[in-house]
Amino acid sequence: MSYHRSEDAVRGRGRGRGRGRGAPAAAGSAAVVRQTATFGGLPVCYQYNSGTCARTAVKQGVCKDAKGTHYSHACNWMDKATSQFCLKDHPRHNNH
Repeated sequence: MSYHRSEDAVRGRGRGRGRGRGAPAAAGSAAVVRQTATFGGLPVCYQYNSGTCARTAVKQGVCKDAKGTHYSHACNWMDKATSQFCLKDHPRHNNH
């Protein structure tokens, strides 16, 4: 490796930098910040909302994944007029 190529690698200008999924947003573009639906202090289960939750049921309306993270079974549909999540005890896939 030449001196210039090694210096570029140290400065973060090596091959492949700035391309692909991990690339930073272009200057001047606005990043979209997506709200996360939570209910009862737990993140909402997206599997439940798609109608296919295969996680372990903990109690009525709560499941947990293999890592032990608990999720709430609540609707994650957002009303754009109020910017609020529905959070009722029905899945999104057949109600909104």
